[in-house]
Amino acid sequence: MLFTIPFLASIVAVQGLIIPRDATPVLSSLDAITTQLHALGRLVEKFDGGANGTLAALEIQGKTGDLKTTVDKGTTAIKKIQPLNENDSAKVVNVVVELQSDIYDLLDLLVQKKPAFDTAILGVGSASFLVKIDLENLQKSTGELGTAITSKLVDELKRLAPLVTSDIDFHFAQAIKAFS
Repeated sequence: MLFTIPFLASIVAVQGLIIPRDATPVLSSLDAITTQLHALGRLVEKFDGGANGTLAALEIQGKTGDLKTTVDKGTTAIKKIQPLNENDSAKVVNVVVELQSDIYDLLDLLVQKKPAFDTAILGVGSASFLVKIDLENLQKSTGELGTAITSKLVDELKRLAPLVTSDIDFHFAQAIKAFS
């Protein structure tokens, strides 16, 4: 009986060290990113710059910082999981493909609103340099997220992932160029 207690204690300790193998951390991270991406998009849609644009520009920058933090937290969580099986890899890829168009929409909207950002500081000063910095930071974080996700996919999908991640990176580069 005395031997059984240490044995059970060691099993409980080992179970605490088991690393998740399912897609839940990835999918919940992508869901949080999607939610914040949409919230940021709604703010940018309403943004018109001008004399009243300073506070709105600061709110947009704050939401952009929140989005970057969420992306970074997602990357950290994803790095901690085991590689995904075929079914979970497919689920993740489907969500990433859906998210891809949301990313493009936001980047296109930001470029469309560049004239408003050019007058965002009290109606006379440009906040475009801040948008550029935020885009560069998001591009880096998004690239790291893509690398983390790719590393967890099954080999068949892992080989295709660079097509998606490089396309997202290209769209970021185009938006950054517009704000340069």
